[in-house]
Parts: sequence; C-alpha cells; structure tokens
Amino acid sequence: MNLINNVLIIISIMILSACGSSTTVMIKTKPSRAEVVVLNYKGEQKGKVTSDTIFKIKNNEDFFMDSHDSTNAMLLATKKGYKPEIATLARIRKNEDNDDKRIIKLKELNTSISIETTPPGANIIFLDAANHIIPFLAKEAISLKKNYSIDKSFVKDYLRDIGHTTKAKIVNKIITPFEEKYTEATAQSSFSKISKIYIVKQGYNPVAQDLSIRPSESNVYSFHLKPFSTSLKIISEPEGVEIEDLGGRVEFQGKDTGNARRMNGFGYLGKAPLIRKFSFDEVDKRYTLSNNRNSTMTMMLKITKAGFETEHLQIDIPFGEQKTIKVTMQARPKEVSFQSDPQGSHVYVFRQKTREVYDSEKTKKIHSIKLDHWKHLGVTPFTYYTDVSDPLHHTDKLKFSRPGFQDTFDQFKSGVSNYHTVLEPKGAISYQGTITK
Repeated sequence: MNLINNVLIIISIMILSACGSSTTVMIKTKPSRAEVVVLNYKGEQKGKVTSDTIFKIKNNEDFFMDSHDSTNAMLLATKKGYKPEIATLARIRKNEDNDDKRIIKLKELNTSISIETTPPGANIIFLDAANHIIPFLAKEAISLKKNYSIDKSFVKDYLRDIGHTTKAKIVNKIITPFEEKYTEATAQSSFSKISKIYIVKQGYNPVAQDLSIRPSESNVYSFHLKPFSTSLKIISEPEGVEIEDLGGRVEFQGKDTGNARRMNGFGYLGKAPLIRKFSFDEVDKRYTLSNNRNSTMTMMLKITKAGFETEHLQIDIPFGEQKTIKVTMQARPKEVSFQSDPQGSHVYVFRQKTREVYDSEKTKKIHSIKLDHWKHLGVTPFTYYTDVSDPLHHTDKLKFSRPGFQDTFDQFKSGVSNYHTVLEPKGAISYQGTITK
C-alpha cells in the first residue's frame, strides 16, 4: 500500500513539474514599443505583443513539431513612422527561457515626398542629368528573403492591410497628387540620380524643372499648370508668301542620335502675315508628350512665292510661348545673261526626274526610278528668260560645253544675273603659280 502511494506521489510531482515548465522568448526592438506579431513554423499567427517584453508560448504544440526540442519562429515588427522589419528567431528551446540578446532595429521613414499639381491628375516623370527616365519606387518595399523557411502568405496579407508591400513597385511615372515616406537608405539608393522632373497633363503646357530628392528631409513640391498655349507668328517680305511645315528628323530629349525618327509636319499653315495656334491634341499626336519629355516643338518650314526663291527654315518653339519670325525672300531673276570665252558654248542645267517603270520580269510591279539629264538652256552669248514651269534654283548645277574644249561647271546663285566662263582647250595644261628654271 505504501509502495503504491509513493508511486502516485512521484507521478503527481512529475506532472506538476511538467505543467509548471514553460517556453519563453525575449522580444526587443529599437525603438521600443513596437507591435510584434509572432508566427510559428507554419506561418500562423500565434501571438501579438508590444516590445520590449517576454513572450510566453502557452502551447508548445503550436510551435514545436513532434519529438523536436527546438524550433524557429518569425517576428514581424511594426511601428508608426518606421519601416516594418521581419526577423527570424532560430533554435528556440522547449521549456526554457530564450533570450539571444537580439534587438530588432526599425528604420525610420524620415524622407517624405509630396508632389501636387493644380489641377491634379498630371503625369510625373523623373529624369537624370541626361534626360533618361529614372524608374520610381512608388512605395517602400519589405524584403521577404528566400531562406525564410515558413509560409509567407500571412506576412504578405498583413503588410498589405497596414499599407505596405513585399514587392517593390517600380513605375516610370506617377499621378498627382502623390505622397509617400521612405527610409534614408532607400532615398540614397533609389533617388540619388534624380535631377529633373517632367510634368505633363492633357490640355496644359508641359513643365520641365530641375529637382532632387533630399534624404532625411521633407520634399514638398507644388506646381501650377497653365493651359496649353503655343503659337507661331510669321511676317514676310514680300507679303503673301505661303508657309508649309514639312516636319523632318527630330532628336528627342534623353535619346541617342540613332533613335531619332522622322516626324510628319503640320502641313500647310497659310499665307504670311499669319498667326498659327497649335492645340495640345495635335502636338501630343505628333510628339506623344508623356513619353518623349519635349519642352520645345521643332518645325521645318517651306516658304514659297511665285517669282521668288524657295526658302527652308528650321525653327524651335518652346511650349507655352509665341515665336515670331520674319522671312525675307529673294526674287528670282527674270532673265539671265550667259557668256563664254570662246563663244559658242552650250549651257546646260542639271535635272533629275522620276519616271514610273513596270518591271515585267521580277516583281511585276511599277517602280519609280530617277533619271539624270542635262537640260539645254542655250548657246553663248545668249539671254535666258526664266521658265516659270521649271525655274532656275539656288545651287542648281550649270555646265558649259564646247567641242574641243574641256567642260566647265558652275553653280547658279540667287541674285546673280550674269555668268561668264573661260573654257580650256582639251589637252591643255593649266599651271598655277610661277614657273622657275
């Protein structure tokens, strides 16, 4: 009887001893008073405490696998004004007080960025010094390391609920109004190359301005956008010249020369004097402003009037401004005198025409081919009267030709109405300078 009582007493002591044992974990953060969610090896939330404190595991089965005397746990620490931090507690021993002296350090969100425009809804693009787009981190991201062994689904859901993300969201542009906070380290690594801001909104003048994000500071920017207003004023001498925009090859800001492309022009603009206003939609259709970061509009003008030399002029118009230009045209000579020594030289002008030819052997299609020829103007001495259907143009190539003499070439120049050339006999040797013995 006494033996049985002794056995029962021993068993009771063992049970009481087992019941009295507990597993505790010391949780510390810097700064303190952070909320800490405790997850077990399955990724399940099993507790939520405020640091600095001792967390007591009430049920070992929640944290320890069968027959295991140690386990791992994950801590998710959050505090207002700080970036959430994830830490792993390794080798937690069953029925012991676990204190590995580890402190979870939270990084302060001490860099704020606030951008607003009047009106709101503008596209914001950040650029480096060479006008290349800087991809922008839209929100501070929390890294989930691959070597975490537990299920991460709860972590992702929890962070999303408190306004954070586990995956960096990189965008090329943001929409105003925009406001977000970052750590100093993020500001230094992600925003250090930003040197300019480009703002574009439908119906308003684009804005390009120098700007940099200062770490550990409050960066607040406000922009008042002006309605789109860009125009070209042309006056001419004489009046009544016709203006056409041909477009042309345009170099976009922030891109290499090899990436330039040919832009269609705005077509016929009218007769000078004129004022041509450009709408946001037609400029955006030509340049796609939100992608190409242009601050000016490039035009190649063709200026014509009967009896005058055709002029070509490239101009740049800053957005939001009216550019005024004056065009002075040079009258074509109505008659041109040609002379030569000796006389009797045939005078030609170089012409190139396009002819449609059917390829009956290979492509079975009509192709355009260019035909070079010399148009005969007359025999010296003579006066050439301008052909209104095919006038002489500035820089046209002229040829003087006479049997027994070498061909001589010249260039037609606007404003010059008298041409004279000396032909060299074929086989003659021309000497320059002084011949000495």
